[in-house]
Amino acid sequence: MNQESTVTYHESSLSKRTPLPKFQLFIVFLIQLAEPITGTVIYPFVNQFVRDTGITQGDERKTGYYAGILVFSTGILVRNAFSSPDVAVMTSLAPTGVSKSVMGETLPAAILKEKRRQGTTLSVTPGITTGLLTSDNRPYGCATTANDIQSEQSAQDPLDFPLPFSERLSRILLTLVVYGFSAFIDMSSLVFQPLVYSTSISLGGLGLDPYRIGTIMGTWGIINAVVQVLFLARAIRKIGARNLEIISLLSYAFSLSLYPLLSFLAKRAGRVDGFVWSVMAVQLFLALTNISSYGV
Repeated sequence: MNQESTVTYHESSLSKRTPLPKFQLFIVFLIQLAEPITGTVIYPFVNQFVRDTGITQGDERKTGYYAGILVFSTGILVRNAFSSPDVAVMTSLAPTGVSKSVMGETLPAAILKEKRRQGTTLSVTPGITTGLLTSDNRPYGCATTANDIQSEQSAQDPLDFPLPFSERLSRILLTLVVYGFSAFIDMSSLVFQPLVYSTSISLGGLGLDPYRIGTIMGTWGIINAVVQVLFLARAIRKIGARNLEIISLLSYAFSLSLYPLLSFLAKRAGRVDGFVWSVMAVQLFLALTNISSYGV
């Protein structure tokens, strides 16, 4: 195959979009939903909980320090701020049952073991181009006949040759480093937000109560989920993954830089007025771009 035909084949293959198994992805999303609900449910009221224990001795400036070292689960006890802890429990248990009864196994060794237990045989051989998604809904890595393996080999992209180990390792490490920085910045921003919201206005915060903080964060979470589902893939195709990652990281800088402005406006007005809410809205909008970093 000459170079021109190779490039043409490669471009045509890139233009084809793989159909997604929507029901299976819905189950995955349902399972993933349990993590943010159980892992971040503490944030709206952990700071109030710290103050109520008396450990800060009335000094709100110590709140952030002690909040950083509390057990997460104890936070649900503060002033009944989260009046239905059973909701969080069921959010964790329900996906467990759904995944057990609906999702299929994808590990080739486990599939082969199950088939042998049932007295049947199945050739489990990962092909060259085999991915999690297959055209006939077969599990990952499964090829029923030698013809399946041969067809997978013949469908290999001529430009898709194995990279040297050192180059593969460097790409993996680079991805992990970028992801690590993104996760660190995101988690720092996530816990800093309710700390500022709950701190009194005189000390640079907004003086909001746990209920209002939880409402803001919960509403933003729902909006964020819809935005990511509807627009993330389109944004990646439009401007590219690398460019979107850069935009996501830069938006953190702009988002964090708005906290001094929030403090200034709240102190000037002595309360959370319309100007403060407007800046908060801009900040929350920027946070929608922040989360795109994970998907990228």
